[in-house]
Amino acid sequence: MSVVDVHGAAEENAGHDRTIGRQAWPRNIALILLACVLAPLAIAYGFGNHDEVQVVAVIIGVVCTIFGLTYPFCGLIIFVALLYVRPEETIPALNGMHFTLIFSLVASISVVVQKLLDREAPVKLAVNGLIVCFAGILVLSTVRHGGFGAALLDASKLVALVLIICNLVRTPARFRALSTAVVVVTVYLALFSVVHYYTGLAYNRGGVLQATATGIFGDPNDLSATIVAGLGLALCRAVAEKGIGRALWVISAALMVWGVYLTNSRGGILALVGTLAAFALIYSRSRWVAMVLVVALGAGAIKFGPSRMKELDTQEESANSRFRFWHIGTANFISNPLTGIGYGQFPEINNGMTAHNSFVLCYTELGFPGYLCWMGCLYYSFRGLRRKAASATTNPDPPRPQASQRRTRVPNGRAYRPPGRSTEWHDSVGSRLALGGFLMAAFWISRTYVPVLYLLMSLPLAQQIAYSGGQSDFGLTPAEQWRDACIIVGLCIVSILFIWLLAERLMG
Repeated sequence: MSVVDVHGAAEENAGHDRTIGRQAWPRNIALILLACVLAPLAIAYGFGNHDEVQVVAVIIGVVCTIFGLTYPFCGLIIFVALLYVRPEETIPALNGMHFTLIFSLVASISVVVQKLLDREAPVKLAVNGLIVCFAGILVLSTVRHGGFGAALLDASKLVALVLIICNLVRTPARFRALSTAVVVVTVYLALFSVVHYYTGLAYNRGGVLQATATGIFGDPNDLSATIVAGLGLALCRAVAEKGIGRALWVISAALMVWGVYLTNSRGGILALVGTLAAFALIYSRSRWVAMVLVVALGAGAIKFGPSRMKELDTQEESANSRFRFWHIGTANFISNPLTGIGYGQFPEINNGMTAHNSFVLCYTELGFPGYLCWMGCLYYSFRGLRRKAASATTNPDPPRPQASQRRTRVPNGRAYRPPGRSTEWHDSVGSRLALGGFLMAAFWISRTYVPVLYLLMSLPLAQQIAYSGGQSDFGLTPAEQWRDACIIVGLCIVSILFIWLLAERLMG
């Protein structure tokens, strides 16, 4: 593509954005005026009839709702903040007010309205069909046991979150804003848990203290998994930035490591070590040095890590019970491979206990079709999206690299390329490292249906969409669909066999 074509495309996109902006002005003005009318009415009514804390929260909620409807991307950022901070579970006076759920509905409506008004085509991804099918299987699995309404609500939230992120995060600036927001709220979680720990509010597990937060992060294992995911993003941003920006990202990463350490979660520590090891392997110039660091990290985690790491033994009750649960789940999957036992039914076959493994929970409750869709979403998150526009306009005679970018020779005779990596590359690694870290922790806990997983699952997809230059069609050819389907089926079978053999081998 010539320089003239590039400038022409840029001017065309800029003109399109200005047109959309002019079309959105009447809607924005109307919503702002509505906020100016509703806010005083809410204040007047609330202070006369309800608790002051609840009134202030409702007023802030109304303002944020109007703001989210006016600017959908800002609404997405607010929703992510609520997902992590969860004020209705942190402040007793707000208990039961469901701000996070309400704002998820607001974000969904705002995206639909924006797409209709701007006449912008939705992003076409293979994940769209997979996540909708996953949600459908989840809801239908409750027909035999009840709970249809709750399942429909839970599944709708997960689908909406994935589709909202993939359709709103369409530029690099938006992706970086979203990933920054995830890191900021993760730092908040880490600091919250640290303060809880040192103020005597830690969870006492048989004399062993473990840092916790509130709500869905009240379990140390769940908390550590979420913090590890934020660490993956922070580490890659620290490498990409310079000066004071790098220092802030390094401090954020250090706070997250501290928070995970205080959770005393073995699954969290293993995920932490795995994330740091993957980061070292990806960014190190020498694979041998990276391997030494990985071994040192593993040994250090066992030797100097939290007290529960020293109890890492298959005969220890907590570890042994997990393998037993996996065995029970896999055995029930073999008995019900197509339909599963139903959403939320695992405790019914396991004396009230969950699977303690997100993969086992998925294929046991939803059967192979549900597991196939779930694994397919994860597969496409890690696999690169194929950019049709890029492949169609590839220059057959690319320009020669500048002298500073060419390969040079080092004394040992090996070719070495200077480490000049783009922002896109760092963001790509960071988003996948975040999801990978969460999944490593989720292998030991049941987080199959939590929104945080689907937020992290969407990040690699959003990163690729954001850097695609405005492309919205990532559809696959029939040949690509068939090949990917075979790979996903293979991943499902191999993972189930691996878990089955692991449980058989280690179960006491």
